[in-house]
Order: sequence, then structure tokens, then C-alpha cells
Amino acid sequence: MNLFANLCALYDTTAAEDPHHLAVGCLLRNLGQIGDASVYELADLCHVSKSTMERLVRRLGYRNLPTFRADVASIATKYTYYNRILPASPACSDEETVAAYVAEHRATLDAIALDADLPEIRRIVDAMRVASRVVFYTMGRSFAEKSLQFSLTIAGKDAQVFDLYVDQLADAGRLDPSCLAFIETFDTQNAYDMEPVFEEAKGHGARIVLVTMNPASQYAQYADFRLQSRLTGTMIGDYGLQMRLDLVHLLFRRDAIDR
Repeated sequence: MNLFANLCALYDTTAAEDPHHLAVGCLLRNLGQIGDASVYELADLCHVSKSTMERLVRRLGYRNLPTFRADVASIATKYTYYNRILPASPACSDEETVAAYVAEHRATLDAIALDADLPEIRRIVDAMRVASRVVFYTMGRSFAEKSLQFSLTIAGKDAQVFDLYVDQLADAGRLDPSCLAFIETFDTQNAYDMEPVFEEAKGHGARIVLVTMNPASQYAQYADFRLQSRLTGTMIGDYGLQMRLDLVHLLFRRDAIDR
């Protein structure tokens, strides 16, 4: 989870008349103007009160404005690094761009064929089958989490997806030993510190599936299971991670629904 994903999640899940929805919309449209702006200047930019802006910063998981501004600046200056679809390369033709995109996906599929950890995936599926509740703490929900949530619901499970960091932290406090939590991490410089979420979930006895592209993830100590793809430096690597979650879904659906 990083700030940009958290901002988009809050914008997508709040009502149009919510002051935080209005403020986040202004922030997203003016990322390059935040810089060293004071809380008064940000409130003026977003057409909300100072107190509303301060509450928004806390709702986004920040204790103070300078840290929030620093992460916004990182998004504005390093967006192409954190959200790259293809490896950096000189400008090329439309045909070459399509060919490179297809090649990246082929490499991702080849990696799944080579290193999908089927015994670990089977252990995750078995843990899902005995769990009373399954939750997903994501960096921005995808087709993989949503489709698996649907199947879990059909199978009689309580299943929820949480995009916002503050909601993830609050829900982790409601878990218990009968729960299974998929926690997706974004191990880069401007990522949120997810340790409070892991500690809260583990402290309440929940079993944890670490979903990561970092083989040396700092959160591995909390994981009962791991769902991992290769760190590629592109968003297509994240697709590979979602495809592995699809494999979990396929086996769960076959065992719990289709039979």
C-alpha cells in the first residue's frame, strides 16, 4: 500500500458529497502543487476547512503534515518508476510497444509455469476452507480479489476486501484465530509501514498470507503462508501476482463449489 493507492481508494469509496471525497479529488488533480504548502494552503486548495484537512491526513494514516507532503512529492516525481507497465526504453513504434507488452506477459506466464509453488498454494486453499472469515488487505483491489471474494461468499464464507490503510488497521483488530488474512505489500521507498497491520492481525491470532513481489520482504516474519511472484520492476509483475491468486481461486472453487 502506498499513498497514491490509498488516495485513489478513498476517492473511489466515499460519497460525492463527503468533504474528504472533494478534498482528495483536488489533491489528486494538483499533486505537483502540494510541495511545502501549509495546512491552511491545502485547505484553501481543496475548498475545505483546516480541521477537515487535518482529519483527512490522519485518515490517510499520517501523524503529521510534513510526512504526508513528502510522500505526495515522491508520487509526483517518481510516478513513472512506481507505475511502469514496460521496462524503461527509448520511444518506439506502436507495433514495437505492443510486441514488448506481449513479450512481458509471456515472460510472466513462463515464470508461473516454472516457479508456482503448488504445495504452498494447496496449503493456502486448505486454510481458506476451514476459515470462518477471509479478508484481503490490498494495494487497490483487482479482478483477482473480487472474483475470489465472490466464490468465498458462494461457499458460505464471510469475505471482505479493504483498500484503505486505516480500514485495514481497524479490521485487523477484529480478527481472531478462525480468520485468514491476505495482506498485500508494496515494498518500495514511499510504501506505507504495514507492520502495525501485521502485528494487529497476528496479535489476534489470525493466520496470514503474505502477498508480495519481494523475496526478502520485511514482513515475512508474520506470515503463515506466502504468495509470491518475481520482482520485475513493472506493473506486469503485479499481474503475475494476481495470476497466482487466481490459481488459489481455481483450486478453492474446484474443491468447494464445482464438485
